[in-house]
Amino acid sequence: SLEDGEQLYTGLLPTEYVGYEPSAHQSATQEEVEAAIATAPNGALFGSSYHRTPFPYGLWIWNSCSQSHGGIKKWLTSTFGKAPVLMGNVNPTLRSSIAKDILQGNGYFNGNVTYTVAEGNPKTTIKFDPQASIKFEGDTGPYVLYAYARIASMLRKAEETPQAQPDWSLLETPAEHRLAIRCAAYGDALRKAARELDSSVIAAYLLDLAKDFSAFYRACSVLNADSDALRATRLQLSARVRDILKAGLAALTIGTLESM
Repeated sequence: SLEDGEQLYTGLLPTEYVGYEPSAHQSATQEEVEAAIATAPNGALFGSSYHRTPFPYGLWIWNSCSQSHGGIKKWLTSTFGKAPVLMGNVNPTLRSSIAKDILQGNGYFNGNVTYTVAEGNPKTTIKFDPQASIKFEGDTGPYVLYAYARIASMLRKAEETPQAQPDWSLLETPAEHRLAIRCAAYGDALRKAARELDSSVIAAYLLDLAKDFSAFYRACSVLNADSDALRATRLQLSARVRDILKAGLAALTIGTLESM
């Protein structure tokens, strides 16, 4: 029999992922999340967290024989018996927290994981609901990754033609000035993150940098600038943004993608 307040865990209900756009990166992240929340119940089919046999013989044998001191029942327990998998051992709160860390570690800064317990006293199932916020717009990791990939692609294309010398005095538009100032603030963001032991400072800075680059990219032609010198200068500014994005993402243990 179960102790007061304890419940028998009987598996997971199908996990629902919301707020994402399908991609290879998302699929790999989902596999990591599934591994974090996976816990096989008694009688699991092939170790599945979701499917179990209606005849959990191992649990039945444990319940029947584990308290016996007889030789045969002790042998049955040690050979075929399976101790009950209890909710206290599964700890869905901890597993959802680990899954959330996985989402954010893969660049989904607004990712969250919740769960509900479907109770059928004394048996329970768990339903996890990862809210990945996997979008290429707004305050998300993929938005930053997309900005990096777009710059990398543009710079590869620029390598196909000779470059003039940059002239920073040619940067005159508000979008150019805002982006250059944002680049210069990277060191301050790093120092603040270190001082406060808060990596979200870096994440917020990278999001702002990606947004400023997007505004610059819309307002200012880079590859087709009015002069070779202006083209070279805007390319140098873009390369600086790329380098900061890569370094900042690396500080958050997030790899970059050269194309998306």
